[in-house]
Amino acid sequence: RTTLAQAGDGAFQVEAIRVADGVYLRLRSAEQASAWSRLDAGAIALVLVDTRLGLVGTGAGLVLPHTGPFEVVYRAAR
Repeated sequence: RTTLAQAGDGAFQVEAIRVADGVYLRLRSAEQASAWSRLDAGAIALVLVDTRLGLVGTGAGLVLPHTGPFEVVYRAAR
């Protein structure tokens, strides 16, 4: 399991795993985690709408509730 991005305060993480020929992503916070969803695009985007954090670019819409501002720390995956 690899962390692709996370909030500066650790409030959430975007995790990735490789299974056979696919890459699967999920959102995780201290309280909960989304289901794993297969990467469908060459890029992903984090989207904050009201208090919900979403991840675009996967087969299923991944969403976690989130409150307050946060700083995103990006780390390139190899």
